[in-house]
Amino acid sequence: MTWGEVAAELNLAAPTVIAMGDNLRRDLPGAAEAYDVVVVDCPGRAGGKRTAGALLVADAVLLPCAPATPDIWALSGSIDAVQEAQAIRPDLRGAIVLNRVDRTAMTKKTRDALSQAGLPVLKASLGARVAFNKTLAAGEGITTYEGGSTAANELRRLVDEVEDLLEMEAVDVA
Repeated sequence: MTWGEVAAELNLAAPTVIAMGDNLRRDLPGAAEAYDVVVVDCPGRAGGKRTAGALLVADAVLLPCAPATPDIWALSGSIDAVQEAQAIRPDLRGAIVLNRVDRTAMTKKTRDALSQAGLPVLKASLGARVAFNKTLAAGEGITTYEGGSTAANELRRLVDEVEDLLEMEAVDVA
């Protein structure tokens, strides 16, 4: 929400940001009709009615995980929630996205450990890049703020892989 407010204050083009409450399952389908792609950012650890509602209306769920033992442990509840939703909605796609990765052995160990977690781990990942934090403060997305950067290219690869997961036409992230 704050990112959207910063963009509006600076008169920058940005995606529409809408806050949803606990009635997300009821309210989101109507609000989503005007858009080709809707991204719902829910709290971690499979938290509450909003997350449960999002799982009932989403086409796909991406679970971010940093290469750190506590993050891997915390992910198990979210994986369980996705798998429970998939039992109700077999067409719901779910995947894990490695986030804040670096070139340490821990990143490879995390990828290996998560490959046994019950959801696919996407090949694309996002690095621990300062640029991602700078873009939020500037009210921009990474592809407009630093379009040729490593961070922007990582995001493009992630979007491409998500499009493949959803079997959808390409979406412009610029």
